[in-house]
Amino acid sequence: MNKQFARLRIPVHDDLLVSEFTSILTEYAIAYTSVRFFMTAGPEHEDRMIALRFSYEPFLPHEEEPRLGRVMINSPGFWEIIGDWNPMKLIADYLKHRDQLKHERRFDGATRRGMDLDNLLKENEVIRERIEILQSVGFSKAKIRDSISQYLEQPLERTSDISHRMNVGTPELINEKGKG
Repeated sequence: MNKQFARLRIPVHDDLLVSEFTSILTEYAIAYTSVRFFMTAGPEHEDRMIALRFSYEPFLPHEEEPRLGRVMINSPGFWEIIGDWNPMKLIADYLKHRDQLKHERRFDGATRRGMDLDNLLKENEVIRERIEILQSVGFSKAKIRDSISQYLEQPLERTSDISHRMNVGTPELINEKGKG
């Protein structure tokens, strides 16, 4: 079976400081790594999941980390990050949904965040299946919710926040079957 990769094209509208560039890429890398870990970790990783709650440390083999594929240095320009399809799709969907809701002033930030994540979890088949697996092996609802907060909500929200602060646009997902 061919592994499915994706390119996440991130539009950049303004000049950035090198420190801003590295900060944004770091948040995308953390979000990708956290989402991918949540999607693949099993009950045997429970101790690791608890230990990682207190600090970020890389927990993907080097060859599985996201890659910077292309960079167009113009204004406007873009960056492309390459990684596994499922984590990239969830990141792109979340950021697109957050951008749409940021324009709606009906909800406060906390309510919007909760709605964003709840809607995406219902729509994302991989995450739904993952939650069912965790429940079937005995993870409590509270532990699953904590894991969702730690591995999905917090890193995705940090990525969204820094993207908006640095005027980085909504990413576009490009399918790359069997390539990396």
